Amino acid sequence: AVNEFVNPMNSVYCHYKTMEYAGFMRFTNSFTALIRKQR
Repeated sequence: AVNEFVNPMNSVYCHYKTMEYAGFMRFTNSFTALIRKQR
């Protein structure tokens, strides 16, 4: 909690990377499902 006050940009960056990773995993899962359907 203290680190968020000391370095808010780092917190924002970590949040962005987490959202980016979640979006990437969602894309990978849907892509894999699409490939499974085509077989």
